[in-house]
Amino acid sequence: MINLVPIEDINSSYIQAEAKSHGITYARFIGEAGEGEMHITVWGLTGADGFEFRVAETNGGPVWEEQDLEEFAELLGSVGFATV
Repeated sequence: MINLVPIEDINSSYIQAEAKSHGITYARFIGEAGEGEMHITVWGLTGADGFEFRVAETNGGPVWEEQDLEEFAELLGSVGFATV
């Protein structure tokens, strides 16, 4: 089952703004891991072209996979998140 969440329900104004700039109104919940300051939530946002942007929502700001693949992978690994 695909778990779609309205963009407005994501607790990151930066992710909301980026999604809206691409006409994206829903995000796919991929999963979450970590605790406290190290808690992340991973979202998939699909653009009109069908390309899925993946982003990790953190307490320090979002980390976009396509902007820095290595940082994204390291972040997920640091909280024990399985590779998506």
